[in-house]
Amino acid sequence: MILCPSDAVQKLVARNSPDAFRNQVTLYAERYIELSSMVFDLYPFIPFLSEEDKREIVVSLEAKVITEPQRVARSRLSIAKVKKVFGFLKVEDVKGLHEEYLRALELDSKPEKGERKLADDWVIIINEILD
Repeated sequence: MILCPSDAVQKLVARNSPDAFRNQVTLYAERYIELSSMVFDLYPFIPFLSEEDKREIVVSLEAKVITEPQRVARSRLSIAKVKKVFGFLKVEDVKGLHEEYLRALELDSKPEKGERKLADDWVIIINEILD
């Protein structure tokens, strides 16, 4: 029997306590904080997280930000994406996101070959909030 992702997630939730489930999601997010795909990987788990769980995950991610400028920028971008999919970013947050965009522009002067610019993702997040 092939399980669809939601069935697999439901079985994972059923086998674990709510705290253990949140901890597994948090550990995954922390480990892959710099990868833009990390946010999409969290989508199947969002319906099973309480508002408190979501807030704790965001706080945990914010505590894991590394100090190297490029890595900080990628991590902060991932955190903003998580906040967006968790429903924590509102129109009032756009000014702060715009400041992040301006910081990313400075770092984007020399992106790695084939890498999408960080500022591009900030524009997408801002656009999705204002849309």
